[in-house]
Amino acid sequence: MNNFEIILNEQTPKVSRIENIKIFIDKNLDKLLDFLNFCKTQIPINTVGLAANQTSLNDERFMVNVFAIKENNIWKLIINPIINQYIGIKENKCESCLTWPHKFIFAERNRTINVNYYDINCFEHKNEMLKSFIAQIWQHETNHLNGINEKIEKNFIQFKLINVNRNDNCPCGSNKKYKNCLLLLLL
Repeated sequence: MNNFEIILNEQTPKVSRIENIKIFIDKNLDKLLDFLNFCKTQIPINTVGLAANQTSLNDERFMVNVFAIKENNIWKLIINPIINQYIGIKENKCESCLTWPHKFIFAERNRTINVNYYDINCFEHKNEMLKSFIAQIWQHETNHLNGINEKIEKNFIQFKLINVNRNDNCPCGSNKKYKNCLLLLLL
């Protein structure tokens, strides 16, 4: 069994596209299944996604273009993901991340995306439409694989203790009314 660990407080570097999916899966099947098992058993129960490059494999960063996602309580591997199209309006989202414990990522995410990817059986999924929370997870994990820096902030749990009226400015500093701020997701 391969030993996976989550790499803490380090930005994820960009990974390369996989040229030949079948050869890649045949050569790395044990590692990929161990990574999937790690996602199922070793990380918090409320986690819904993990990019391979957020982890180390036997003390080396696992630099493959793969992420795992939990959809309908089933974990699956997404290999060589591509977001073809961002559709609809963007929404401000506040997300937790295993790489940055006790901090949050603030990002704009589209409600709907169109994607291509391969599964562990080498089957190519083309032009799948993903919506709402699954689309948000995809955008988050794909950004990890692409080495994109997200806006990372300290823990805002302290704001639960502050008495803020709906029409006051949000204490997060966004200059939005509290009733319209993305921090409402945390409370």
